[in-house]
Amino acid sequence: MLLAAGLAGCALQERYTNHPSNGGRTSDAVGAALEAVPGIEHADAYTAPWYNPGEGGLFSSTGVDLVLWVTIDPEMHVADSAGFLRATAEAAWSINDGYSPQGRVNLIVRRGLDRDHDWAADAASVFGDDVQVSRDPDIAFMHYENEPTLTDDDTLVSLSVETYRRTLGDWPAAPADFDAALLAEGPPEDVDPPAVDDFHTAGITGGGETCISVGFTRNLDADGVPYPGDVTITLFVRDREYGTAVAHGSASDDAGGESSVSFCGDDAPTNDVGSVHSRVVAPAAPGFRGVDRGGVTNDW
Repeated sequence: MLLAAGLAGCALQERYTNHPSNGGRTSDAVGAALEAVPGIEHADAYTAPWYNPGEGGLFSSTGVDLVLWVTIDPEMHVADSAGFLRATAEAAWSINDGYSPQGRVNLIVRRGLDRDHDWAADAASVFGDDVQVSRDPDIAFMHYENEPTLTDDDTLVSLSVETYRRTLGDWPAAPADFDAALLAEGPPEDVDPPAVDDFHTAGITGGGETCISVGFTRNLDADGVPYPGDVTITLFVRDREYGTAVAHGSASDDAGGESSVSFCGDDAPTNDVGSVHSRVVAPAAPGFRGVDRGGVTNDW
């Protein structure tokens, strides 16, 4: 329904170039195959068109995302998270309703693992260390005609089509059986949230300064208190270390402290943000897992 509604609009017809290909499975077939796996309560697969109007018509873009929403039985849990991610990613990449993906592949997992499970680590093991996982539906679904409504039981793992193609090969993937051993009996265990996540990088020019800003979100513990520690970020421009900066935390600040750092200089590559990446280090603290991640980029 989303696809039909979106393709009816002239914007998508004019700007989206379809590259159909044989193989894969229809979204209905993907959903039915997953629902046949013991422990998967429901699976909803579909293609979702999107249109970004840009700024006053400039830099507008459009495309079609692949979406796979898997609901796990509440009395089951994911036994192998990285294996589960790869298997569901392969299933999503096999969706072929006649429209080639252009944009992102959005996996939504309901239950199965604690909400604060470290999906970024799983994505790094499956897709490589230089991937940036989005878990923010307001970004992933920003240009959808009908934005899915997520609950606290849902986790979004959103990655670019280019990342999928690099790891899983050309779209569509061949249909593959889902290993039932990836799920096991019993509800998932609670885990502490990572200290920080949702990283974003931007170039800033103004006020006589040229800067690269690296921002992040300080997560909340079980009592709703944000991570209070210092966050150290090292910026790299391609293979060269550009500099290191610290976002200071504060145990007494309701916001937990600073949530970004800036690297300023005449040689800051604001017009080439795609060439920069960061290492982010945030030590563990009571109620929080430590974070030590390299290859942090922003591929939006």
